[in-house]
Amino acid sequence: MWYFPFRRTTRNPGPAIAEDPPSIRCDIAEVELIGSTAVATLTITELSRAEGLEGLAGLMDDLVICGAKDVVLDIQTVQFMDSACLAWLVAALNRLAVRGGRIALANAVDSVRSVFCLSRLDRLFPVCHTVMAAIEAVEGRK
Repeated sequence: MWYFPFRRTTRNPGPAIAEDPPSIRCDIAEVELIGSTAVATLTITELSRAEGLEGLAGLMDDLVICGAKDVVLDIQTVQFMDSACLAWLVAALNRLAVRGGRIALANAVDSVRSVFCLSRLDRLFPVCHTVMAAIEAVEGRK
């Protein structure tokens, strides 16, 4: 399920070469770990009970196992999100909050952004215009 392309280092007497942060790829997202923050760029267009929710749950489980404390979901491709997904996001946030983590959303289209505003979930999840702003949102509120 995961793909970790690490830059290999060879044994030589010279200085150690730092490895690049792991880049992870799963069925519904491309994930990059930046320190203890995981940036997951979703590759699906619908997040609903029927489409994508199971993959998103599996992704979150794997991120927690890999040690990600904070998660940024880049949802630029997502055009539709249902209430089951919203409930799952709240549960995932509670799971991360126990460990001091947060979830932020980045690049939401207007229809998805309005769902978060109308449900007032934008008070729990920072909904940012860029991935960098979302990273700052989750890392800045420790």
